Amino acid sequence: MTPGESAANEAFEEAGVTGKLKERPLGVYCYEKIVEDGESYPCIVTIYALKVKNILEDYSEKSERQRKWFSRKAAAKQVLEPDLARLLKSFDP
Repeated sequence: MTPGESAANEAFEEAGVTGKLKERPLGVYCYEKIVEDGESYPCIVTIYALKVKNILEDYSEKSERQRKWFSRKAAAKQVLEPDLARLLKSFDP
């Protein structure tokens, strides 16, 4: 599985969406992930575009997530990571 395919699989599991993947990454950002015991770990995330073709009613992480759609600008305001916000704002599908 390529990194892009892995990202598409995460979108399927976490949001119940499938579609056409762009294999070239949109960009990369870093953040500190805080785990249950309070420790934090640096994470590097590669972002991929997925043109959504199907939205499923049932998906594996439905009980853990709330799916909500945003414009790019509104999404950028919702995230805590400044680098991710910049990627979202600059995304031009």
